[in-house]
Amino acid sequence: MATELIGYQIKVAQQTLRNTMDRMLSEISLTTPQYAVLCGVEEIPGISNADLARYCFVTPQTANEIVKSLEKKSLLRLCPHKSNKRKIAIGLTNAGIKTLKEAHKVAITVEKAMLSTLDKGEQKRFLQYLQCCIKSLET
Repeated sequence: MATELIGYQIKVAQQTLRNTMDRMLSEISLTTPQYAVLCGVEEIPGISNADLARYCFVTPQTANEIVKSLEKKSLLRLCPHKSNKRKIAIGLTNAGIKTLKEAHKVAITVEKAMLSTLDKGEQKRFLQYLQCCIKSLET
């Protein structure tokens, strides 16, 4: 039965996490993909759209649409890339930095709720198990 497969349960957990994040982030007028884009720009200032798409696990077209929506909200600014004038570098505005700080609080709250039935040792082992599974599939 599919529900007994670990892969299926990982997908259910991922979808449940996504739904909860969307619900909680909506209180600050963000979606989970928008939060992922803001995180990518925070982690790699001046990131290109193509690299941002890879970072967020979306297509370049989807990343572009998300960037446009965040630019309209004045959370992101676009400027010519330093090394390649055909590329656009994406950066956070002051409003984007403020919104991202709020979104990080939401993400931490959701993660704490998700892991609330596990003690610190179990949480650490769970993370290690997930990392091992990822590594096994990447080789």
